[in-house]
Amino acid sequence: MIVIVLSSRKVQLIQHQDAYSFNKRVRDFLMGNEALHHAMLSQCYAITQAAELLKQCHDLLTLESNGEVIGVAINRLGNSVSISMLNELGGVDLLVQHLKRHNTLSMVNAPTDVAQGFAQIWTQHTGQPHTPEMTLSAYRLEQLGSFTWAAGQLRKAAVADIPLVSQWYAAFCEEALGRPTTATTDSQNWATRQINQGHAFVWQDSDPVSMGCRIGQTANGFRVSIIFTPKEHRYKGYGKTCTAALTQQLLSDGQRYCFLYADKNNPLSNSMYEAIGYKLMGETQSYRFATAD
Repeated sequence: MIVIVLSSRKVQLIQHQDAYSFNKRVRDFLMGNEALHHAMLSQCYAITQAAELLKQCHDLLTLESNGEVIGVAINRLGNSVSISMLNELGGVDLLVQHLKRHNTLSMVNAPTDVAQGFAQIWTQHTGQPHTPEMTLSAYRLEQLGSFTWAAGQLRKAAVADIPLVSQWYAAFCEEALGRPTTATTDSQNWATRQINQGHAFVWQDSDPVSMGCRIGQTANGFRVSIIFTPKEHRYKGYGKTCTAALTQQLLSDGQRYCFLYADKNNPLSNSMYEAIGYKLMGETQSYRFATAD
Protein backbone atom coordinates (compact mmCIF):
# COMPACT_ATOMS: atom_id res chain seq x y z
CA MET A 1 0.00 0.00 0.00
CA ILE A 2 1.18 3.53 -0.75
CA VAL A 3 -0.08 6.86 0.51
CA ILE A 4 0.50 10.24 -1.13
CA VAL A 5 1.48 12.28 1.91
CA LEU A 6 2.36 15.67 0.44
CA SER A 7 2.67 17.21 -2.98
CA SER A 8 3.94 20.39 -4.55
CA ARG A 9 3.51 21.71 -8.05
CA LYS A 10 6.08 19.27 -9.44
CA VAL A 11 6.77 16.65 -6.78
CA GLN A 12 4.81 14.13 -4.73
CA LEU A 13 6.01 12.62 -1.45
CA ILE A 14 4.77 9.03 -1.19
CA GLN A 15 4.88 6.80 1.88
CA HIS A 16 5.15 3.05 1.33
CA GLN A 17 3.83 0.44 3.77
CA ASP A 18 5.17 -2.72 2.12
CA ALA A 19 8.89 -3.48 2.04
CA TYR A 20 8.71 -5.58 -1.13
CA SER A 21 6.87 -3.00 -3.22
CA PHE A 22 9.13 -0.23 -1.86
CA ASN A 23 12.26 -2.20 -2.73
CA LYS A 24 10.94 -2.85 -6.23
CA ARG A 25 9.96 0.79 -6.69
CA VAL A 26 13.30 2.32 -5.67
CA ARG A 27 15.79 -0.28 -6.92
CA ASP A 28 16.41 1.06 -10.43
CA PHE A 29 16.74 4.63 -9.20
CA LEU A 30 19.23 3.73 -6.46
CA MET A 31 21.19 1.48 -8.82
CA GLY A 32 21.92 4.59 -10.89
CA ASN A 33 24.84 5.06 -8.48
CA GLU A 34 25.17 1.76 -6.64
CA ALA A 35 28.28 2.83 -4.76
CA LEU A 36 26.83 6.07 -3.43
CA HIS A 37 23.56 4.36 -2.48
CA HIS A 38 25.03 1.05 -1.31
CA ALA A 39 23.98 1.44 2.33
CA MET A 40 20.41 2.30 1.30
CA LEU A 41 20.23 -0.55 -1.22
CA SER A 42 21.44 -3.08 1.31
CA GLN A 43 18.93 -1.79 3.85
CA CYS A 44 16.11 -2.05 1.30
CA TYR A 45 17.10 -5.66 0.70
CA ALA A 46 17.44 -6.41 4.41
CA ILE A 47 13.95 -5.19 5.35
CA THR A 48 12.43 -7.60 2.82
CA GLN A 49 14.18 -10.46 4.62
CA ALA A 50 13.48 -9.66 8.28
CA ALA A 51 10.26 -8.24 9.69
CA GLU A 52 12.04 -6.93 12.80
CA LEU A 53 14.22 -4.69 10.60
CA LEU A 54 11.16 -3.26 8.88
CA LYS A 55 9.75 -2.37 12.30
CA GLN A 56 12.84 -0.22 12.88
CA CYS A 57 11.87 2.06 9.97
CA HIS A 58 9.38 4.84 10.67
CA ASP A 59 9.15 5.86 7.02
CA LEU A 60 9.84 4.39 3.59
CA LEU A 61 9.50 7.38 1.28
CA THR A 62 9.82 8.20 -2.38
CA LEU A 63 9.78 11.59 -4.06
CA GLU A 64 8.20 11.27 -7.48
CA SER A 65 7.52 13.48 -10.47
CA ASN A 66 5.46 12.52 -13.51
CA GLY A 67 5.35 8.94 -12.29
CA GLU A 68 9.12 8.59 -11.91
CA VAL A 69 11.18 8.27 -8.74
CA ILE A 70 13.46 11.28 -8.27
CA GLY A 71 14.53 10.61 -4.68
CA VAL A 72 14.33 8.10 -1.82
CA ALA A 73 14.38 8.52 1.96
CA ILE A 74 14.40 6.02 4.84
CA ASN A 75 13.77 7.22 8.38
CA ARG A 76 14.96 4.70 10.97
CA LEU A 77 14.27 4.09 14.62
CA GLY A 78 15.91 6.94 16.52
CA ASN A 79 14.86 9.38 13.79
CA SER A 80 18.03 9.07 11.72
CA VAL A 81 17.15 9.70 8.08
CA SER A 82 19.03 8.59 4.96
CA ILE A 83 18.35 10.40 1.70
CA SER A 84 19.43 9.50 -1.83
CA MET A 85 20.49 11.78 -4.63
CA LEU A 86 17.62 14.12 -5.49
CA ASN A 87 16.93 15.06 -9.10
CA GLU A 88 14.75 17.92 -7.84
CA LEU A 89 16.12 19.61 -4.73
CA GLY A 90 12.72 21.17 -4.13
CA GLY A 91 11.74 17.79 -2.74
CA VAL A 92 13.76 18.58 0.38
CA ASP A 93 10.99 20.93 1.54
CA LEU A 94 8.44 18.13 1.30
CA LEU A 95 10.68 15.80 3.28
CA VAL A 96 11.11 18.40 6.01
CA GLN A 97 7.37 19.02 6.23
CA HIS A 98 6.67 15.31 6.57
CA LEU A 99 9.47 14.44 9.00
CA LYS A 100 8.56 17.33 11.33
CA ARG A 101 5.73 15.13 12.65
CA HIS A 102 8.43 13.20 14.56
CA ASN A 103 9.26 16.51 16.33
CA THR A 104 13.04 15.96 16.25
CA LEU A 105 15.69 14.21 14.16
CA SER A 106 18.99 12.86 15.40
CA MET A 107 20.93 12.75 12.12
CA VAL A 108 20.74 12.98 8.34
CA ASN A 109 23.04 11.25 5.85
CA ALA A 110 22.85 12.04 2.15
CA PRO A 111 24.95 13.10 -0.84
CA THR A 112 26.77 16.28 0.14
CA ASP A 113 24.51 18.84 -1.56
CA VAL A 114 21.32 17.14 -0.41
CA ALA A 115 22.54 16.77 3.18
CA GLN A 116 23.58 20.42 3.39
CA GLY A 117 20.28 21.66 1.97
CA PHE A 118 18.21 19.42 4.21
CA ALA A 119 20.15 20.33 7.37
CA GLN A 120 19.77 24.07 6.73
CA ILE A 121 16.03 23.86 6.02
CA TRP A 122 15.45 21.51 8.99
CA THR A 123 17.18 23.93 11.35
CA GLN A 124 15.17 26.85 9.97
CA HIS A 125 11.88 25.02 10.50
CA THR A 126 12.56 23.31 13.83
CA GLY A 127 15.26 25.28 15.62
CA GLN A 128 17.39 22.14 15.96
CA PRO A 129 21.01 23.20 15.36
CA HIS A 130 23.02 20.98 13.02
CA THR A 131 26.69 20.02 13.17
CA PRO A 132 28.58 18.40 10.28
CA GLU A 133 30.03 15.00 10.99
CA MET A 134 31.92 12.61 8.75
CA THR A 135 32.12 13.04 4.99
CA LEU A 136 32.40 9.65 3.33
CA SER A 137 33.94 8.93 -0.05
CA ALA A 138 32.01 6.17 -1.84
CA TYR A 139 34.17 3.78 -3.86
CA ARG A 140 33.57 0.94 -6.31
CA LEU A 141 36.04 -1.67 -7.56
CA GLU A 142 35.69 -4.05 -10.49
CA GLN A 143 39.27 -5.30 -10.80
CA LEU A 144 42.21 -5.18 -8.41
CA GLY A 145 45.25 -3.09 -9.23
CA SER A 146 48.75 -4.46 -8.84
CA PHE A 147 50.87 -3.80 -5.75
CA THR A 148 53.24 -5.62 -3.41
CA TRP A 149 51.31 -7.76 -0.93
CA ALA A 150 52.38 -8.20 2.68
CA ALA A 151 53.25 -11.65 3.99
CA GLY A 152 50.47 -13.85 5.29
CA GLN A 153 47.08 -15.15 4.21
CA LEU A 154 43.40 -14.31 4.55
CA ARG A 155 41.09 -16.57 6.53
CA LYS A 156 37.58 -16.38 7.92
CA ALA A 157 37.48 -15.40 11.57
CA ALA A 158 36.59 -18.33 13.83
CA VAL A 159 34.79 -18.60 17.15
CA ALA A 160 38.17 -18.60 18.89
CA ASP A 161 38.78 -15.14 17.42
CA ILE A 162 35.75 -13.54 19.11
CA PRO A 163 37.73 -11.91 21.97
CA LEU A 164 40.32 -10.45 19.57
CA VAL A 165 37.80 -9.30 16.95
CA SER A 166 35.69 -7.77 19.73
CA GLN A 167 38.72 -5.84 21.03
CA TRP A 168 39.66 -4.67 17.54
CA TYR A 169 36.10 -3.60 16.76
CA ALA A 170 35.96 -1.48 19.91
CA ALA A 171 39.28 0.15 18.95
CA PHE A 172 38.01 0.76 15.39
CA CYS A 173 34.86 2.48 16.68
CA GLU A 174 36.91 4.79 18.89
CA GLU A 175 39.64 5.62 16.35
CA ALA A 176 37.73 5.76 13.08
CA LEU A 177 34.28 6.84 14.23
CA GLY A 178 35.04 8.72 17.44
CA ARG A 179 32.44 6.53 19.08
CA PRO A 180 33.83 4.67 22.10
CA THR A 181 32.16 1.35 22.79
CA THR A 182 31.74 1.52 26.55
CA ALA A 183 29.95 -1.81 26.99
CA THR A 184 32.18 -4.82 26.40
CA THR A 185 29.12 -6.93 25.70
CA ASP A 186 28.22 -4.69 22.72
CA SER A 187 31.48 -5.36 20.91
CA GLN A 188 31.39 -9.04 21.88
CA ASN A 189 27.87 -9.39 20.52
CA TRP A 190 28.91 -7.65 17.31
CA ALA A 191 31.97 -9.91 16.90
CA THR A 192 29.95 -13.04 17.64
CA ARG A 193 27.27 -12.09 15.12
CA GLN A 194 29.73 -11.23 12.34
CA ILE A 195 31.79 -14.38 12.85
CA ASN A 196 28.77 -16.68 13.06
CA GLN A 197 27.42 -15.18 9.82
CA GLY A 198 30.76 -15.62 8.07
CA HIS A 199 31.25 -11.88 7.52
CA ALA A 200 34.49 -11.29 9.47
CA PHE A 201 37.95 -12.06 8.06
CA VAL A 202 41.46 -11.96 9.49
CA TRP A 203 44.83 -11.45 7.80
CA GLN A 204 47.23 -13.86 9.46
CA ASP A 205 51.03 -13.58 9.40
CA SER A 206 51.94 -16.20 12.01
CA ASP A 207 49.53 -14.30 14.28
CA PRO A 208 46.39 -12.30 13.37
CA VAL A 209 47.55 -8.81 12.34
CA SER A 210 44.56 -7.17 10.61
CA MET A 211 40.85 -7.68 9.99
CA GLY A 212 38.09 -6.72 7.59
CA CYS A 213 34.39 -7.47 7.09
CA ARG A 214 31.94 -7.85 4.25
CA ILE A 215 28.61 -6.14 4.90
CA GLY A 216 25.50 -4.98 3.09
CA GLN A 217 24.96 -7.31 0.15
CA THR A 218 23.23 -5.82 -2.89
CA ALA A 219 22.57 -7.12 -6.41
CA ASN A 220 26.17 -6.66 -7.54
CA GLY A 221 28.31 -6.98 -4.45
CA PHE A 222 29.22 -6.50 -0.82
CA ARG A 223 30.76 -3.52 0.92
CA VAL A 224 34.21 -4.04 2.45
CA SER A 225 34.25 -2.41 5.88
CA ILE A 226 35.70 -2.35 9.42
CA ILE A 227 39.27 -2.56 8.13
CA PHE A 228 41.45 -2.40 11.23
CA THR A 229 45.10 -3.02 12.03
CA PRO A 230 46.31 -2.59 15.63
CA LYS A 231 49.06 -0.02 16.17
CA GLU A 232 51.82 -2.58 16.72
CA HIS A 233 51.25 -4.02 13.22
CA ARG A 234 50.80 -0.82 11.20
CA TYR A 235 52.98 0.51 8.35
CA LYS A 236 53.75 -3.02 7.17
CA GLY A 237 51.09 -3.23 4.46
CA TYR A 238 48.78 -5.53 6.40
CA GLY A 239 45.67 -3.35 6.22
CA LYS A 240 46.09 -2.72 2.50
CA THR A 241 46.70 -6.41 1.83
CA CYS A 242 43.79 -7.52 4.01
CA THR A 243 41.48 -5.14 2.11
CA ALA A 244 42.76 -6.38 -1.25
CA ALA A 245 42.57 -10.05 -0.30
CA LEU A 246 38.99 -9.75 0.98
CA THR A 247 38.05 -7.79 -2.14
CA GLN A 248 39.58 -10.45 -4.40
CA GLN A 249 37.79 -13.24 -2.56
CA LEU A 250 34.44 -11.52 -2.99
CA LEU A 251 35.10 -11.04 -6.71
CA SER A 252 36.20 -14.67 -7.03
CA ASP A 253 33.00 -15.74 -5.27
CA GLY A 254 31.00 -14.15 -8.09
CA GLN A 255 30.40 -10.55 -7.01
CA ARG A 256 30.52 -8.10 -9.91
CA TYR A 257 31.83 -5.22 -7.80
CA CYS A 258 33.08 -4.49 -4.32
CA PHE A 259 32.17 -1.25 -2.57
CA LEU A 260 33.79 0.72 0.19
CA TYR A 261 33.19 3.91 2.20
CA ALA A 262 36.15 5.91 3.52
CA ASP A 263 36.50 9.04 5.65
CA LYS A 264 37.27 11.81 3.17
CA ASN A 265 39.53 13.49 5.74
CA ASN A 266 41.80 10.45 6.03
CA PRO A 267 44.11 10.82 3.02
CA LEU A 268 46.17 7.76 3.96
CA SER A 269 43.16 5.44 3.80
CA ASN A 270 41.84 6.99 0.60
CA SER A 271 45.17 6.70 -1.19
CA MET A 272 45.46 3.09 -0.02
CA TYR A 273 42.06 2.13 -1.41
CA GLU A 274 42.71 3.94 -4.68
CA ALA A 275 46.04 2.11 -5.04
CA ILE A 276 44.19 -1.19 -4.73
CA GLY A 277 41.89 -0.17 -7.57
CA TYR A 278 38.84 1.42 -5.93
CA LYS A 279 37.32 4.29 -7.96
CA LEU A 280 35.62 7.30 -6.36
CA MET A 281 31.91 7.42 -7.23
CA GLY A 282 30.67 10.27 -5.02
CA GLU A 283 30.50 11.57 -1.46
CA THR A 284 27.97 11.56 1.35
CA GLN A 285 27.78 13.90 4.34
CA SER A 286 26.28 13.40 7.78
CA TYR A 287 24.86 16.12 10.03
CA ARG A 288 23.88 15.56 13.64
CA PHE A 289 21.02 17.56 15.12
CA ALA A 290 21.16 18.82 18.69
CA THR A 291 18.10 19.42 20.86
CA ALA A 292 17.09 23.06 20.59
CA ASP A 293 17.06 25.15 23.76
